[in-house]
Amino acid sequence: MRLNYKIPKSLWIIWLSLLLGVIVLGLTEELISFNSQIDSIQQSLRIGILGSIFSFFTYGVVVWPPTLLFMFVFELAFSKKNMVGKSLKRLLQLEFIIVSIPFAIWAITEHYLYWLYFIAVLGIGQSIRYRYLIKSI
Repeated sequence: MRLNYKIPKSLWIIWLSLLLGVIVLGLTEELISFNSQIDSIQQSLRIGILGSIFSFFTYGVVVWPPTLLFMFVFELAFSKKNMVGKSLKRLLQLEFIIVSIPFAIWAITEHYLYWLYFIAVLGIGQSIRYRYLIKSI
């Protein structure tokens, strides 16, 4: 299979990294707000994991599908048949910058700094994705 079709098909890596990032954030928030006199650790872990998954699939429906759809269309439009490592890296970096801009603006204007965390998670996902695609060449 040619690389230009593998690039959009590797979006599952971004989706999975965002899901894991939301779970880590939820667990961290629950453990920071943990009060041993009121809560049990099992309850906090359960709320952290299940609450994060729930919020990813409910509240995240507004943000993640349009983001992933944009990435898919961007890759279909700008990927070439014979992409080598350097041009693939530039494509993924440009895509990361374009996708990160709205999240950075929302972090500043809405005073919701967790968007910066999601930018970092997206960057980690893109680097994992780049390594995955380089191995498949």
